[in-house]
Amino acid sequence: MNRINLDIVKAGAYTLIQDLGRAQVQHLGFSGSGAIDEHAFLWANKLLNNPINTPMLEITLGQVQIKFSEECVIALTGADCNAFKQLDSPHMSGHLSTPKQRVANWTSTLINKDEILTLQLPQQGLRSYLAFAGEMQLKPCHNAYATNPGESIGGLDGKPLQPGSQLSVNAFEQPSRCFNVPKAYQSDYPAMATLQYLPSLLLQKQAQNISDSFHQQHYDIDPASNRMGYRLKGKPVQIESNNVISRPTCFGAIQLPADGQPIVLMKDAQTIGGYPVIGSLSRQSAWQLAQMRPGQKVRFQPVSLEHASVQTKLMYQFFFAEASGQVRIDSTT
Repeated sequence: MNRINLDIVKAGAYTLIQDLGRAQVQHLGFSGSGAIDEHAFLWANKLLNNPINTPMLEITLGQVQIKFSEECVIALTGADCNAFKQLDSPHMSGHLSTPKQRVANWTSTLINKDEILTLQLPQQGLRSYLAFAGEMQLKPCHNAYATNPGESIGGLDGKPLQPGSQLSVNAFEQPSRCFNVPKAYQSDYPAMATLQYLPSLLLQKQAQNISDSFHQQHYDIDPASNRMGYRLKGKPVQIESNNVISRPTCFGAIQLPADGQPIVLMKDAQTIGGYPVIGSLSRQSAWQLAQMRPGQKVRFQPVSLEHASVQTKLMYQFFFAEASGQVRIDSTT
């Protein structure tokens, strides 16, 4: 088994090591954490034929450079950062005078020894996923490698990557060919989105005009949004009673504080919340929201539990089945 060293030359705005998160530890006070856009995460591992929960890098707003000590097959998904690779000159350390070679998004690619992979600022979307055909050497925390800086656990010492950080990857058998995700299964990231959600019993008990007010307007994503929660700004929605007992939270839950401005809880959310919950996003809509930026607009559309359940079941069946045969991955070489 080959060992590949990765030197983080530039770490970007917020780069974390993530897997699918920590299951069944919320009762201990830990958030679930994990990749906030599971669709892009799962495709990256599938492109490399990795075990589906293999940890990788979740990169917010690109601007990352990584040098590879040995050749390695990688996969990039999520926000398109117009990535490219260049050979680092051994006589001009830090000066990349060789031609740039484009590294396509939603595709697996061979990176050669001493090449530097560069991700630029994406034009659309927020988060990119960079997977390696191998497993990073990390210490697990509660059976996961997901980084949660707020709890100082996971990844590298529970912190985002920094310039100078080093990662070690034990390479799996390198894929003999590179593949790309069929276009129909690649996500696009529009500036406006309609998010499907399951209304809670609390919202269903409210007067019709309250539900209408929630459904008929657009909300702006507030700059204070992050991996804990997305804060939305719009015409306040006031429900008739906000006296609720604190209860466990979940990814995608829509809280309504006293000011009537919704908060959608994300992967690093607290485990218990006392605000009224008026609904919960479908998994796919929560992943979609995670790729949106402050200032972009969303609106909400109610869906049935049956509809959301079927969508989610089909999605996970495809990625977790050993040989689903539902979608063909195209070879690029």
